Order: sequence, then structure tokens, then C-alpha cells
Amino acid sequence: MDFSNKVVIITGANSALAAATATLLSSYGAQLILVSSNPAEIKELSDELVKPHVKTPLLITADVTKEEGAKRVERETVNHFGKVDVVVNAAGGMVPDCIQKPDLKAFDENINLNLRSVYLMTTIFARHLMRSRGNIVNIGSVFVDTIFSGHVTYNIAKAGIEYLTKTSALELANKGIRVNCVKPGFTETNVTPKMHKCEDKKPWEDATRMVPLGKLINGRDIAEAIVFLASEQAKNITGTSIIIDGGLALSGTTVIDKIRTAFD
Repeated sequence: MDFSNKVVIITGANSALAAATATLLSSYGAQLILVSSNPAEIKELSDELVKPHVKTPLLITADVTKEEGAKRVERETVNHFGKVDVVVNAAGGMVPDCIQKPDLKAFDENINLNLRSVYLMTTIFARHLMRSRGNIVNIGSVFVDTIFSGHVTYNIAKAGIEYLTKTSALELANKGIRVNCVKPGFTETNVTPKMHKCEDKKPWEDATRMVPLGKLINGRDIAEAIVFLASEQAKNITGTSIIIDGGLALSGTTVIDKIRTAFD
């Protein structure tokens, strides 16, 4: 794949998923804009990416859950490069909550981190992507397809991303903009021995034993799907979600419920 002369924004660039995506895109010649609210972590990622014949990324410290943060990304990107070809919406997070223990703070955090940020970046950058006939790749979750209890508003937010993807794809298709989604299952970086539960019970068994292919997903697996959807090889794909979960969704809700995981 060739991303030479392509300008790619990656939000949530302090995450392992975004780092894997940035590394892969960089190897294909992309000019990257790494966005995070944590300047130290994106600087560390940038230092790792900078090698001979690799373009130095533009680092932007911004909170894209806020309109001003997303507009700062727009200003600095356009001022520096004059265009945008791809937006990868990888910013997100998970705050556990349950219907039986309502938590409006968790609701707001999950919606802001996972859905509001994607909405802002989509609406703000649509006009720039019209000029470049570019595309957007959003990060959803397999737990839209198989319910993950104990994380009710995270599920709501990720379902919102899927429908935002489809609606945006339909509305922007006649402008030449493609919008797609990648939905990971459990990954090597987000599954830990610590389990979150709404009830006090013994720890659930190891998540890998519940995955039909017998292994967790790694960042490179997800990055490859993101890069494919962002590339010219996917020029006729829009409004689509690709699940990368090792078959986890096939296990059903009961099994998924046994491996609910805590996220720090």
C-alpha cells in the first residue's frame, strides 16, 4: 500500500492501538498528525517513529471531546499541511457502569470519550475531506454485536459510533468521502487479570480460552484493517464495519458476560 503524500490524523494517539496504526501508516509513507491530550506519550511515540526516510509527525495536544480541541486540530493541521486525506478516530476509553447502579458521571465520560469525539472530528473535517476525496475510519467495538454487561453506557457509545459511521457514509458518499469502522474484540493490551463485576464473585476464567481462535487480538491486527479501509484498495467500501475478534462474538452474550474486564 502507498500513502505517500497522504496526510493522516490519528486521535487518541497515546493508545497502543493508535501507536500500531501510526507505525504501519508511517511505513507506507504517510504524513502523520498524532493527537492526544497527553503530550508526553505522543512525544514518546513520535520519537519511536522517527527513523531515516520516515517523515516526522506533527504532534498536537488537544482534547477532542471538546469542540475547541477538535477545532485546534483542524487549525494546526490545515496551517501546517494545507489538507487532510484520512481521519482515524481512535480516541476512546471505558468507564464501567451498570443499570442497577446508575452513574451519570460514567455516562457522560463514556459518551464524550467514545462518541462525542468522533462526532466532532467527523463534522469538523468533512469539508476538508470533500476537497481531498478522503475518508474516515472509526474505532467501534465488537460489543455492539454481543452485549457486554457491566458497561452499559460504553456499549451505547460504541453502538452510536456504528450508526454515526453508517449515517455519515450515506450523507457524504456523494461528496466522495468514505466512512468505515473497525470493531475490535479483546486485545492483548486491554485484557488484564483484573475483572470488573457489578456483583462480587470469583474472578472469571482467562479471556483467551473463550476466543474460538484461541488467542487475543494484537494492535497490528487492528492496524492492518484500519490501513486497508483507509487505502485505495478499499475505494468502493463505505458504511462498513469490520469485526476483528478471533470469533469472540460467535461465543454469545453468556460467554462474553463471563469475561468482563476492568479497564484502568
